[in-house]
Amino acid sequence: MQMKKEKKEAREENEVKKNENNQERQTKSFVFGMVVLIVLIVLAYFLIQGNKKFEYAGLEFQKGNVGDLTLYFIKIPLNSITGEVVGYASSYVSEDPRKLTNIPINTQIMLKREVALAADSKFVEACEDSILAATRLSVYLKNTGINPVAATLNKKEAEELNRNYVNCSADSDYSIIAFETAEKDEIAKENNCYKVNVANCNVMNVTERLMIGVYAHSRGIVI
Repeated sequence: MQMKKEKKEAREENEVKKNENNQERQTKSFVFGMVVLIVLIVLAYFLIQGNKKFEYAGLEFQKGNVGDLTLYFIKIPLNSITGEVVGYASSYVSEDPRKLTNIPINTQIMLKREVALAADSKFVEACEDSILAATRLSVYLKNTGINPVAATLNKKEAEELNRNYVNCSADSDYSIIAFETAEKDEIAKENNCYKVNVANCNVMNVTERLMIGVYAHSRGIVI
């Protein structure tokens, strides 16, 4: 009887140890699984953050959301006369600039300190985003130290609206950025004008392409 009791106790003790070992293995497996999960979450976070930030045309972009809008925020380096970075200005574009390379820039963009932003009433009336695009461009230029002024390519409108009249064929103290309807999106040079040629009222994308081009070309970067 005593032997049977001792055997039973030994079996029970083995079962307890077996259960303890199983629980220990399960605990270790659970802890290991949690560690792996945490590592994967951290890696995923940094990958997502990395995908939100990128460099293009010498500028740093940060993808972000404002409500339902996806925007690309820009840090614009501001340089002293000696070329030293003395600060940063902020701006944004609404389209990933890397997706706008299908809009050709067929000239080197080198703007004077005074820039006339010009269009005529037909263009403005036809493209509802034209005023917003010109406003965004104006703010962007101001942030980079350039003084933009509103102008028109139509002499009669200039007189009626008391607005600056500019002519691409005439010499001017201004650089002229002229918005015009065209068969294809393109940025080109004609005499004293940088022509922002816009097809199908795609004025915002062409303007944003111009904005990035202004900075890139001032740094000798071809985009």
